Amino acid sequence: MNKEISMLVITLLLSHSLTNGQQRQDSNYIGFQRGPDLVPLLRHPMTRELRVKNIGTGSARRSKLTLDCEKMGAPSTMHSCPNLPLTAMGTYFDPTFPNQATIQVPELAPGATFTHKLTFWDVSKWPSGTYRFTAVADANHALAESNMKNNVATSILTIP
Repeated sequence: MNKEISMLVITLLLSHSLTNGQQRQDSNYIGFQRGPDLVPLLRHPMTRELRVKNIGTGSARRSKLTLDCEKMGAPSTMHSCPNLPLTAMGTYFDPTFPNQATIQVPELAPGATFTHKLTFWDVSKWPSGTYRFTAVADANHALAESNMKNNVATSILTIP
């Protein structure tokens, strides 16, 4: 009788903690954390479009997305990507991140995506070479995210 009760309890516990072989995504699951979770999304190859998606369960307040550019093979002490045009400085310059373009991300509900098109992309002069772009969501650490390990994305652009 005790074995039957024990097996019944184990069966009930498993059926409440697993759904279709996966961990349940609700507040009753002990390991589940609620909150926003922003991830940057870049196209491959890199284009003028940047996206940030809130894959978390909570709303995300306003935050900042930074974009860094590095020409592969260039000395690290040399600025090898096109400079922001003066007309774009007011939109993308943030003294907290002086070496990256900074994009203001609005509040995002769970599942929502913010899309931004870089206004300076088409007027920038891209000498031939390979460029690596690194985007960081919530760069200013304004949010208590459920996962901070997925805030960085990279993409490559090769100009013949």
